Amino acid sequence: MVKAISEFVKRSIDNNPNFSEWEKWWRKCGVEETVELAKECYRQQNPYI
Repeated sequence: MVKAISEFVKRSIDNNPNFSEWEKWWRKCGVEETVELAKECYRQQNPYI
C-alpha cells in the first residue's frame, strides 16, 4: 500500500509543471525516505514477518 501511494505521489511530482528538475528530485527523495521509514516502523511492530 505504501509503495503504491509513493508511486502515485512521484508521478504527481513529475507531472507538475511548476517544479524545476531539482525540485522534482528533492521531493522524490523525501517520498523515498518516508517509504523507508514506514517499512522500518512496520518491521519493528511486526518482528516475526
